[in-house]
Amino acid sequence: MKDNLTYEKGDLSPKTIAKVYNTGKENSIAQKKRNIVIGDRLKLLRTQKKIMQKDLCDEINVVITTYAGYENGKHEPPSEILVRLADFYNVSLDYIVGRTDNPKGIFAEEENKDLSERVAQLEKLFKESQK
Repeated sequence: MKDNLTYEKGDLSPKTIAKVYNTGKENSIAQKKRNIVIGDRLKLLRTQKKIMQKDLCDEINVVITTYAGYENGKHEPPSEILVRLADFYNVSLDYIVGRTDNPKGIFAEEENKDLSERVAQLEKLFKESQK
């Protein structure tokens, strides 16, 4: 009998990620790829902050071998650790898990877009009032 889980071929869309979480399978391609994305982001954040793994682990109260597994993409950090890391680096969880490239999160992108549109509208009104 064929397994109902379709191997996602690395699709990281929120719908697919939710499906992967709901299966309980730990060997799906999407889940492995997500672990790599998380690990890459964690390593990037740490190196940008110029902090050693040992010092970070002391700060967030995680054993260094466990944390190294997160950065290497071998293990997925539990939500509690992800929250500690997001707080430590002052970034969103969406950024750490690869849902956005904006460290402030998905909604920050939408706020910036809305703000840009509003500024453009105000500039247009101002120019019209000057005529």
